[in-house]
Amino acid sequence: RLFQLARLVEDQIPDLHNHFLRQEVNVAMFATQWFLSLYASSFGLYATSRFLDAFLNNGLETILQMAIALLKMNRKNLLQLEFGGILDYFRHLPKKYLTPASVGNLMEMLHSTKIPMRKLMRYSKEYDMKTLVESFEQQQIDKLQSQVYKLQDDNQQLTKRNKTLLQESEDLVRSKIQMRLDMDMLEHRMGRLAKQHRLLQADHEAMRDKLAYTLESQKMGIQRRMSSSVDSVPLSISEDTNDTTTSGITGRDSPV
Repeated sequence: RLFQLARLVEDQIPDLHNHFLRQEVNVAMFATQWFLSLYASSFGLYATSRFLDAFLNNGLETILQMAIALLKMNRKNLLQLEFGGILDYFRHLPKKYLTPASVGNLMEMLHSTKIPMRKLMRYSKEYDMKTLVESFEQQQIDKLQSQVYKLQDDNQQLTKRNKTLLQESEDLVRSKIQMRLDMDMLEHRMGRLAKQHRLLQADHEAMRDKLAYTLESQKMGIQRRMSSSVDSVPLSISEDTNDTTTSGITGRDSPV
C-alpha cells in the first residue's frame, strides 16, 4: 500500500512528489501509522467514523483515497516546508479535522479522488517486480558479500603467511650473513695460523741448521783432539823406552 501511495502521489500530485524527493521525505514516514490503524490512532472519533463508513462502502482503495485527499488539501502548506517542518506538520495534521465542517470537506475530497483499479493492479505488479528485483539483487549482494568475506579471510591468511615467509627469509639472510662473517673470521684465523706455521717452520729450520752446525763443529773438535792425542802417545812411549834402556846400561856399567 505504501508503494501504491507513493506512485499515486507521483501521478496525481507531481509537484508535491518532487518536493518530497528533494527533502528526502518518504511516504512511509507519515502514512504507516495511518494505514496500520485505519486512521483511528491519528484522527479524532468523528473523522475516523466517517472514514470507516466510506471504507466499508467502497473497499480497500478508500485507504489510499483518504491519504491522497489529505495530501491534496494540504499541498500548498507542505510545499513551503522543509524536512523537519513537513514531519512536524503531519504530526499536528489531525487537529485540523476535528469539526464536522472540516471533516465534511475532507470526505468530499476523498470521494472526488478517483483511483482506477487497473492502475492499482499495475502498481501492484510494479511492486512485485520491484520486490523480486530487490530480492534478486540482495541475494547477489549477499553472495558477493560472502565472497568478499572469504577473499578478505584468504587475504588475511596470505598476509599472515607472507609475514611468516618474510620473517623466515630475513632469518635466512641474517644466518647467511653470520655464516659469511664466521667464514671470514675462520679464513682470517687460518691465515694467521698459516703465517705462524711458516714462522715456526723457518725457526725450526734455522734451529736445525744451527744444531747441525754445532754438531759438526763439535765433531770436528773431537776429531782434532783425538788426532792430537794419537800424535802425542808414541812420543811418550819412546821417551819411556829410552829412559829404561839408559838405566839398564848404566846399571851394568856401574860397580856392584
